[in-house]
Amino acid sequence: MAFSKGIRLIGLLILIGCVPAKPVQLDKPDLIKEPVIQHQKTIVEHQYELLVVDVDGSPVNGAKIDYSMKDGAKLVKSKSFITSSDGKLKDSLNVTSLFWYTIVYKSSLEYEVSKDGYYPTSGELRSDDSSLKTTKVTLKSPLDYLSKQFILSISDMKLKAKIITLVDLIVLQGLVTDSILENKSIDVISFKNNKYLKFKFNNTNVYNSLKLNKYDIGKKLFDDVIRKVLNPLNEYIGGSDLFYGYDLTVTGYTKSFADDYASSKPIEYRFLIPEKIVRQYKEKDISGQQVLDSSIILMDDERIELKLQ
Repeated sequence: MAFSKGIRLIGLLILIGCVPAKPVQLDKPDLIKEPVIQHQKTIVEHQYELLVVDVDGSPVNGAKIDYSMKDGAKLVKSKSFITSSDGKLKDSLNVTSLFWYTIVYKSSLEYEVSKDGYYPTSGELRSDDSSLKTTKVTLKSPLDYLSKQFILSISDMKLKAKIITLVDLIVLQGLVTDSILENKSIDVISFKNNKYLKFKFNNTNVYNSLKLNKYDIGKKLFDDVIRKVLNPLNEYIGGSDLFYGYDLTVTGYTKSFADDYASSKPIEYRFLIPEKIVRQYKEKDISGQQVLDSSIILMDDERIELKLQ
């Protein structure tokens, strides 16, 4: 009996030994992971200041400023503001940035400034740091384009009103492309015993001296500026006994585009055109070349001739 039990015990041990051992479960090693850069939001303050002045540089009281401020592309503020005696608007906004490989802050302020009796003007300021961003905004009235002497001397109120209408046409409707009517430039001047009503423009283009000489530039300014002014001059102002003709002065600029360091040089062109010639041109009785031939043309105060062909 004891022998039998021993046999069974040995058989059981042999059977157990034949069963595969259960592998020991080891903890899996941590996988190597890519480092994760967390976006960390930071905030800085961007400050802006607008100073509204008139053409004499004095602060404008009572100007309305409609403005909006953006944090990047996100609109943060949209407000209206009325200036006080210092003519200033000051405002700020909190700008957010995301840390990635660099820190970037972007904000902007868009504005439109207006006041009764003045031409509205608009613009934009941008910032990418915490320094104060400032700009000076100049409001102009129609009378700002007339010389003070002319305003005081002219007694014909109807003529003055017509001149202001013409100024509106030039300033508001962009009658003259790429040229700006200069402040206080409208006046009556004398030249060779005749009186001329003067308008002075500043052309914003710079012409390549390698392609266009001074005479070429003069012809281009006649086409781009003078021609566009002649018809409105005749329509609004023609027939006045106060002057013989018009002194239309345009300052153009030239430089060599081959020289990266070249500075632009101004050239002044004066077209002194009799009023009757302007009237004939409007009525299509004469050509542009005949207008030039019947006028006095000065380039930097030297008399010249221009041939359009």
